[in-house]
Amino acid sequence: MQIAILGTGRMAKGIAWALRDTPHDLTLASRDAARAEVLAREMTAENARKFHGATYAAAAARADVTFLAVPWAAAAGVVESLRDALAERVLVDLTNPLNERFDGLLVGDGTSGSEELARTVGPRVRLVAALKNTFAGTFAEPHLSGGPAPDVLIAGDDAAAKDEVARLVEAMGFGALDAGPLAVARTIERMTVLLIQLATKNHWNWNAGFKLVH
Repeated sequence: MQIAILGTGRMAKGIAWALRDTPHDLTLASRDAARAEVLAREMTAENARKFHGATYAAAAARADVTFLAVPWAAAAGVVESLRDALAERVLVDLTNPLNERFDGLLVGDGTSGSEELARTVGPRVRLVAALKNTFAGTFAEPHLSGGPAPDVLIAGDDAAAKDEVARLVEAMGFGALDAGPLAVARTIERMTVLLIQLATKNHWNWNAGFKLVH
């Protein structure tokens, strides 16, 4: 499978690292191809497996699954520019429309960041919300302090796309839970605000996540 990871920050690097032992072809992407290629070479040297670097457009054009790991402020512009390349492909939105204080969202109560992006890219893109409650540090250590790995809540309106994302999430070492339709991203994104507040209050060093026990 061809996987594109749009972004070169901590979340993008975390996803690439978490998928390093899978057989999938992994491409890190940036607006600046040279920046992506430098990061890909670094990760190739560190992990003894091949990573590729490319522009957003080149990576998305050949990807079966694309992870959107850019800041929320850039997300709409990035996916709008890739609308045709992403058509009929799976797009995993892990962005959160957080305000500057990280204590609320920039979207109204009747929507979510994922739903806004879905409207931007249109119905041909198989958008799935996932990894929104996942801090970058947990990719390197899913089993926090030796305990169970956090669950990743997956929301979307395409059942097959959600199944595909769930398999990738499990390959990263996390639990995967189908949370329902894309509208559930409204709750998931607000859970991220809560998790940030809990991590800050309790000095959890950004290694925390949600686990559903049943």
